[in-house]
Amino acid sequence: MRTFNHIIVVGGGAWGTALAQVLSRKQPAVRLWVRKPELAVVLNTRRQNPTYLPNIHLNSNISAITSLEDLAYADLIILAVPSQFLPEMLPMLAAVIQPSTPVVIACKGFANDGKHLMHQHIRTVFVQNPLLDLTGPSFAVEVAQDLPTALVLAHDAVPVVAEQVLAAFDSERFHLHVTDDITGAQLGGACKNVVAIACGFADGRGAGQNAKAAIMTAGFRDIRNLGAAIGARAETILGLSGLGDLMLTCATSKSRNYHLGYSLGQGKVSAVARLESQHTVEGAANAAHAVHFAEQYNVNVPVFTRVAELLTDATPLSRTVEEFFAL
Repeated sequence: MRTFNHIIVVGGGAWGTALAQVLSRKQPAVRLWVRKPELAVVLNTRRQNPTYLPNIHLNSNISAITSLEDLAYADLIILAVPSQFLPEMLPMLAAVIQPSTPVVIACKGFANDGKHLMHQHIRTVFVQNPLLDLTGPSFAVEVAQDLPTALVLAHDAVPVVAEQVLAAFDSERFHLHVTDDITGAQLGGACKNVVAIACGFADGRGAGQNAKAAIMTAGFRDIRNLGAAIGARAETILGLSGLGDLMLTCATSKSRNYHLGYSLGQGKVSAVARLESQHTVEGAANAAHAVHFAEQYNVNVPVFTRVAELLTDATPLSRTVEEFFAL
């Protein structure tokens, strides 16, 4: 089986750093591409990412780089850039990444036009590259700590490459399930963060666990109905990349999306709440995209719609918790 000797993770945030840590446990060398030279210096000298993963000591075989030209020598690329920023980077990446190099999408969201899932947009830029999607219930800090995690590795009809990527990642504590339903896997990851904002809002308002359960159920109905309309498999939506990811993101304050919703539930306007989160919140960028995506298929997505409205409301406390599930 083919092995990868030049793996590069693109993105120096929490998830990119955590994935580099996972790969470094099996691979002799892993490079982490970051945009800021000063971050590369910190990663290489202090062996930690103080902004996104403080207190995690990076393995010695991880090296941070800043040159895009180095991506031309990679035989496996992991895209761990937040979904709202990735589209603007794609032309630069495509100019240097070899057309035969497998590209793993490790971000969750829609294309910025709101008409495509991320892998559909990436396919228009990376026309020849094997595309895969790594998704499912996972907090970066727990992955970096080597706590047990099970995720989905989806591919677009390149099963041999998927098995090769599986071998690069898979271990007893980081287990991957392979599927060729990349559409279903992408949809779950793109939508669950939107529902988490609604659940956080309910907790911020002190609405109780009954209300949050109702919102989570209604949000899952939105995902399920949209998945059926676009041809996603029911088992994918019910699996790790759908229901599993939704449950994790909605159930705990560790989720940045939940935290944003919680802050809104306490009356903070969206801009202030996002600033206080200190991190990128993908659900905030994807709520309106989810609504626009559903409109193409004539699917009613009331929870997504209410979250999009909440994020543009200067007075979030004018929204009621009941709006998210009494529909």
